[in-house]
Amino acid sequence: MVLKKRYKSLLVELTLFTLFIFFFYDIIWMIIDFDNFYNLLTTSMDTFLLNFLIDLFYCVVFASINITSKNIIFNNKFRRRNSVSYRNLVYSGFLLLSINVVLAVLCEFVLNVMDSELPDEDFLGNAYFFCFVSCILSFVMLLIEYSRIIDEKEKARVELQKKLLSMQLNPHFIFNSFNVLNGLISTNQELALKFSTKLARFYRVVLSNMDNDLISISNALDMARDYVGLLNVRFGNSICLEIESMSVLDDEYILPCALQLTIENAVKHNHVRDSSKLYLTIKRKDNMLILKNNRILSKDDVVEADSCGIGLKNLFDRYNLICECEPIVKADASFYEIMLPIIKRKKL
Repeated sequence: MVLKKRYKSLLVELTLFTLFIFFFYDIIWMIIDFDNFYNLLTTSMDTFLLNFLIDLFYCVVFASINITSKNIIFNNKFRRRNSVSYRNLVYSGFLLLSINVVLAVLCEFVLNVMDSELPDEDFLGNAYFFCFVSCILSFVMLLIEYSRIIDEKEKARVELQKKLLSMQLNPHFIFNSFNVLNGLISTNQELALKFSTKLARFYRVVLSNMDNDLISISNALDMARDYVGLLNVRFGNSICLEIESMSVLDDEYILPCALQLTIENAVKHNHVRDSSKLYLTIKRKDNMLILKNNRILSKDDVVEADSCGIGLKNLFDRYNLICECEPIVKADASFYEIMLPIIKRKKL
């Protein structure tokens, strides 16, 4: 089935290339020498058919050899890793030019051997005319194929980078959660059990969204509520989350775990206690989803030493990859605000 599909694709490519050569050859011939072109159309049927068959022969031969050469060049020269370069493109262009010139010489020789009554062609004969047209079309085909391979490699690179960044979140989240669980086990085993149960439920949701490039805003808000509920097991309901009413379209998304990372960052860099609550507000402004929190720092506060330091950096890198934009951070002594770009896509 695969071979049948491949041969069908090659047949279509050969047919199209042959027709293009024939069409452009006739157009150029008509522009350069209209009288001779017109005389051929009005000549006898035998002469017309003979010229037509010779031209068709040229088209099929040049199309077949060029397509075969192009496939061999790309399979051996461009499919290998790190082999896509302008140097290889120029080299392949000269190679195709040489093949077409040699082919033109051979075609003229073969036709003259086959039928001595055919008129001798000089250096600017029909075969070289077809060689010229074929070279132009081959170069265009070469550039299209080259651009397609470049695009494929770039897409593969971006997909790999996105996958690596998503995979980076797993150990980051687990590492921070285990630090919390470790602290609770030594102080309150009952609370540690409750935390581990909620953690397992929340992490199951995180994993289900990890392979997605984007997540709907409503799902992201639900995850934010669940994550704050998880954190409040540790902090004794000292984190207050308010989500303002907002209108959201079906084609609007943000990155998975984006709100979770910003909430985690707010908790990590503030002194959250029963007597000093952390207030988180999520709202929308234009095409931004904003998370704002109060700052409750003191001179004696120290940022958690076990932090990996990759949370927000991961978020910024993923935004750059997916939509080439970045979150915006605003802060002063009393508040910290991070604005997450809303990404518009067709419904996933």
